[in-house]
Parts: sequence; structure tokens; C-alpha cells
Amino acid sequence: MFGIERRGWRRLGALALAVVPFVLLGGTDGAFGAKGAAQSSDPRGLALLASVQKAYVRAPGVEIAVTSLGIRTELALRSGIVIAEELIGAGPAGKTIWVARRATTTYWRMPGKLCWRRSAAISLRDVGVQFPGAYRAVQVPRQVTSGWSLRATSKSGDAAGATVTLVINSPSHLLRSIVTKNSHGKQLVERVHNLAAAPRILTPRPRC
Repeated sequence: MFGIERRGWRRLGALALAVVPFVLLGGTDGAFGAKGAAQSSDPRGLALLASVQKAYVRAPGVEIAVTSLGIRTELALRSGIVIAEELIGAGPAGKTIWVARRATTTYWRMPGKLCWRRSAAISLRDVGVQFPGAYRAVQVPRQVTSGWSLRATSKSGDAAGATVTLVINSPSHLLRSIVTKNSHGKQLVERVHNLAAAPRILTPRPRC
């Protein structure tokens, strides 16, 4: 079963960068108390990032889509903390879904199936962490149409070390998109849809 899940994951494409969690979550340099890392960041960039985090304290959830890969992730938020996560990948055989909630492991459902299995290949690790964060070397913000762009380096997760550009709406300070570029120059664009109501994350039942 592990092999089936892993093959299904590979068919969705280069998801090492697409699993949102990876790029977005955790704490800022200052939040971790890493003085050296904080000193390498621009104070204006850190202040803008803090405003983004503050804005998501009031947000019930977000949907993040990578259209080119047929991937969609929904995060349910409470006071800016991820309390549940659902990742949907569209492939030739249909939709494969992974779900994680607090105090549970990741479960997945194969296309065309009604039951869920404990995931052996994929772990959604964003539940319980702040949205967004986990950056170092935060640069000076740049003004763009109706907002700002903010470049930084991902600090943790599968995309650690990748260059990330957050495009931020004004005056809401909510994200519009995330552009990630890894060390090989591969670029991935994630579109962020800020939800007015909490997403309905599936409950992984019945179990297979």
C-alpha cells in the first residue's frame, strides 16, 4: 500500500515544493529568538511579515492552489494557528486526498474509494503551527500594485533554503500569492484564496 500511495504522489508532480506547509509555516526569526538570523533580516521586512501574521489571527482559513500541478490545499485556522489541513491532488485516475487534524496522524483516500488509510508516504506537518512564518534573511519590502512583495528564505520544512516571494495585499495584509524558487532555479507559483468561512475539512472515516 505504501508503494501505491507513493506512486500516486509522484504522478501529481514535483510536490516537494507544493506542499504548502513547507513553505509557509512556523515562526519568524524573531519569534524563534534567533538573534543572528534576525540581524540578517531587514527590520521593515520583519515588521511587514509580523503584520501579515497578525492579519491571519482573524482569518478562518485559506485555500492555496498550484494550478499547474492540479494541487489544492485548505488550511483551517484558529487565532492564526492551523487546526486542520486537507491536500487534494488531481491525477488521471481522479482525486487523491490527504487530511490531518490536531492530535491525529495523516490519512489518505485513494481515487474512487470511500474509506481512509493511515498515510505511510506523506505527512502533513502544518497542524498546530502559525500561518505564515518560518523565514530567515527577510529582505526589504517592495511596493507592487495594490500591495507589497516580500522576499525571504524558507527556514524549515521540505522547502528549507528555498527563496520565497510573498505577494501581500494592501490594506488587509493578507497573502495574494507565494512564489517559491529552489536551489536549482525551479519556480512554483501558489495562489492564495483567503476564505470568509472556515473550510470544511473532511473527516477521515470510515477507515479501511
